[in-house]
Amino acid sequence: MKPLKIFYKTYQIYIYLFLFISCSGTKYDEKLIFNNNSDKTLSIYEARNYPDTMQIREEIQNMDNGEHIPSRKSVHLGIAHDWEEYMKLLPSGIDMFYVVNDDTLKKFDILNIIRKNKIEKRFDLTLDDLKKSNWTITFP
Repeated sequence: MKPLKIFYKTYQIYIYLFLFISCSGTKYDEKLIFNNNSDKTLSIYEARNYPDTMQIREEIQNMDNGEHIPSRKSVHLGIAHDWEEYMKLLPSGIDMFYVVNDDTLKKFDILNIIRKNKIEKRFDLTLDDLKKSNWTITFP
């Protein structure tokens, strides 16, 4: 195994360990808001393995359904720990959010949507990006 891969796997274990431990005593953080300004019902999926798209596919394939956002609505994207601390733990410092049309989800599973590039938009966001946007992601 290459040293970088070993480092990445070790770092990933630390992130999951942090997430597991933090779930037991930290309040739920819902400061991140997704605004759906489109006429479509959307789902949003979060992936943290930037820029490794092979790992992203594996990660998303093992995820639950994304957060559904009706057209012209906003939702809070909650996390069982602090968003800022979570973002600081990401190896790349970038969190990815995939926006998918729910009609597309009726035809394809999320893995094939990403493989065939049928996503509406991908947001690659840093902690600074989120702070500057006042913790708001807006589509389109």
